[in-house]
Amino acid sequence: MAVFNYLSDHWVELIGFVFGIVYVVLIIREHAWGWVAGSINVMIYIVVFYQSGLYGMSLLQVFYLLVSIYGFLLWRGHLPSKNQNRIEKIRNMPVNIGWLLTLSVFAASLLAGYMLSITDSPVPRIDGLTTVLGLAATWMTARKYIENWLVWIINDLICVVIYAYLGLYLTTALYFVFLVMAVVGYVAWRKKMELQKG
Repeated sequence: MAVFNYLSDHWVELIGFVFGIVYVVLIIREHAWGWVAGSINVMIYIVVFYQSGLYGMSLLQVFYLLVSIYGFLLWRGHLPSKNQNRIEKIRNMPVNIGWLLTLSVFAASLLAGYMLSITDSPVPRIDGLTTVLGLAATWMTARKYIENWLVWIINDLICVVIYAYLGLYLTTALYFVFLVMAVVGYVAWRKKMELQKG
């Protein structure tokens, strides 16, 4: 009965949970429609995170929405990529971009943590870190850099702990599933990348 009461009180979070799972399953399979499911998921989580005082994560959802549109258009071939109309191949991130992104994530997470510390966020520095990691990982996913899954693994692990601490149990379960799916996604994309080479 307690589970039913929890679900009836958190039905919006439950809908976000379902669309979050659909998003990752479709992205692992490289289906552009995964970005649409992701868009619905993030619109719901803008509200869930804001109501929980996770302002960085709420703001991140707005970025996810924009990147979901970008990813959908890019994967469908509606946006120009450097040498082709759509990014079809999974690839490694160039080393120079990786270093630049790492330094940017470090600096931006310090700044975001500081900015969130002047709000009533219960975990401002960690909220800032996960916000910036999510930004980087989403951009990497849209560009089909295989390393995106490694960033997601780190981010999802942190999020599982935070959301459990805050009592967002459905979101904790969702991010645990995201964590497992990120491992699955990495393995699946690695296999596809090897087949692309052969």
